[in-house]
Amino acid sequence: MLEAKDAYCTNCEKITYFIPVETGYECQSCKAINTMRGMKDISEDPELKADTVVDLYQPDDIE
Repeated sequence: MLEAKDAYCTNCEKITYFIPVETGYECQSCKAINTMRGMKDISEDPELKADTVVDLYQPDDIE
């Protein structure tokens, strides 16, 4: 049985929620089918991680 998952969507290029449908998994942001990439893949790929993970604490914000 398929389960809902959080993953990176290669179509809309963001981390989003995927739900199971008849043909695989559907991105809840862009409704694309089977465009997810696992979170493990992101953490192992430093180039992709740099594009998808944003540092919330910018030096200008800290006083």
